[in-house]
Amino acid sequence: IGTDASGSFAVSNVLGGIGLFTNGVGHVIGGATDGARNVISGNGNAGIWLSGTNVSNVAVRGNYIGLNAAGTAAVPNGFAGIYVINGANGNTIGGASAGARNLISGNNQYEIYISDPGTSNNSVLGNFIGTDVAGTNAIGNGGNGFGIGIWNGARGNRIGGTSPGAGNLISGHSGFSYGIAMGGVNGNVIQGNLVGTDFSGKTALANGFAGVAMWGGSTDNLVGGISAGTGNVISGNGTYGVYFADAGPTGNLV
Repeated sequence: IGTDASGSFAVSNVLGGIGLFTNGVGHVIGGATDGARNVISGNGNAGIWLSGTNVSNVAVRGNYIGLNAAGTAAVPNGFAGIYVINGANGNTIGGASAGARNLISGNNQYEIYISDPGTSNNSVLGNFIGTDVAGTNAIGNGGNGFGIGIWNGARGNRIGGTSPGAGNLISGHSGFSYGIAMGGVNGNVIQGNLVGTDFSGKTALANGFAGVAMWGGSTDNLVGGISAGTGNVISGNGTYGVYFADAGPTGNLV
């Protein structure tokens, strides 16, 4: 969707690859086997749009978004790999099994963009974000970008998880870039992820600026935890592991 038949070159749909708007309940995009995978790349704005309060319980799994069909080179969507906006809620991107993993890399600014009041209880689990299919080489966005951005009132979303395989790999974004950035949001949870390393967790695969950043009045967000499986590895990034800016962020826990 958005490429030539070989999955190697962009043949863009002007606005996006797949859009779910007013009646988007319970749909499945992709699947846990190779044959069920979509390649959603090269589109003009976003690969997938999940937009609106009636978009819920959607499962996005096993897809390559922003890459070629081999998962080895970027075929960028114009702005983001996946939009989750305008109150979309209760959706799941990825999953704890290897087959459910999405590879979301190489998009022009965001790999995943989550925003707006009411955009809540969405889960991002087990994905490779900013790397190749092996999780060892960077295919980040073009600089000054984001692996995951959570903005403008989005609340109660979960990045990663505590069960085996639920953590995301969020690495390889070059330039003045962030693995995860949050602005003006509250109650979001980041657990069990690798941010700034390769899939082994032993070798740096840097996000250019910071691993996790919060600003703009972000409050009561949780990065990590004290029970088994909650900790993140946030290492190898260009400047800071966890970065707070501006006067607004309060009550966040690391």
